[in-house]
Amino acid sequence: MAEPERENGEEGRNRDGRSVEDQSPDFNSFITGLYTQTLSAMGLLENPQTGEKRISLNEAQFLIDTIGMLEEKTRGNLTEQEAGYLQEVLNDLRMRYVKAAQSGEKGGESGKPEEPGESDRHEGPDNTG
Repeated sequence: MAEPERENGEEGRNRDGRSVEDQSPDFNSFITGLYTQTLSAMGLLENPQTGEKRISLNEAQFLIDTIGMLEEKTRGNLTEQEAGYLQEVLNDLRMRYVKAAQSGEKGGESGKPEEPGESDRHEGPDNTG
């Protein structure tokens, strides 16, 4: 069995100081994972396994649609913070997708992204509660 990650010099604790054993999956972490996958599909993040950026707008659209479906299916069952974070993620991804699709129309979907401009380099939705 793998040992827990050791960060900040403390065995069995993550970056926010919580014990690895005390953690359980939460909705925002799940949405953050989908958000990261979508950014990668739009060529805005490197693939951690290959170190390369690639563009797959079909994959990005599928992931955005999946997050939208989760928003619909969980409506009324989320905390105010979770619902707000989900909406913020969707808004951010939809705006980025439109921009990526428009760029793809100009230069074709080459699989290699253009370098983002300064306006594209914000950190995205805030997952802190």
